[in-house]
Amino acid sequence: MPRGILSVLVLGSYIVCSVYDVYASEHHGRRICKVFLMPLLLLYYVLNAGSFSAFLCAALVFGWIGDLCLLKKGKWPFVLGLTAFMLGHFCYIYVFTAELFTAPFRPVYLFPLIPYLVYLALSMKLIVPHAGRKMKYPVMVYMIVILIMSWTALLRCMIAGGWQIWVGSVLFVISDTLIACRTFLKREYTGVMLTYVLAQFLIISGYLF
Repeated sequence: MPRGILSVLVLGSYIVCSVYDVYASEHHGRRICKVFLMPLLLLYYVLNAGSFSAFLCAALVFGWIGDLCLLKKGKWPFVLGLTAFMLGHFCYIYVFTAELFTAPFRPVYLFPLIPYLVYLALSMKLIVPHAGRKMKYPVMVYMIVILIMSWTALLRCMIAGGWQIWVGSVLFVISDTLIACRTFLKREYTGVMLTYVLAQFLIISGYLF
């Protein structure tokens, strides 16, 4: 089968699985498609990348592991999922910052950090206190890591372009914030999976188009 046709089929499968899982997640349906999302996106990336990054591939693999963990209920699946996603963010940070070292540092690059620090402060005040004594520090570390990931994505966008990478990183932050609110504040929010599948796709597509 020609690679172009296979790529279209894989992308179509990712979209179909994403739409189904978004619907299932909001209507308490069976999450049978969630396990296929990151493998399909990884295959789509490998099929279309001229020279693919091992760290981008690793980020998707860690995302897949995190997805599998969060299919289970309980403290330890949540902790393992949190760890897997955090490792994926470290992979994204490595990829984003590797391109930053080719450009001279400018003080203006620090200004985009301000809204992230404000967001972190609000999260520490509104969400972290509800995480409990044992989960407080892991959640704090995770929030810091994902915000650094998004900030480096923005710097990468400012220096080398690729707006969709930064938008994807912001959607990732939104998705994980919704999960935190649902888990610790016991409030139901829609949009967790929608923002997540869009986040991963936009980040990966930023290195393809």
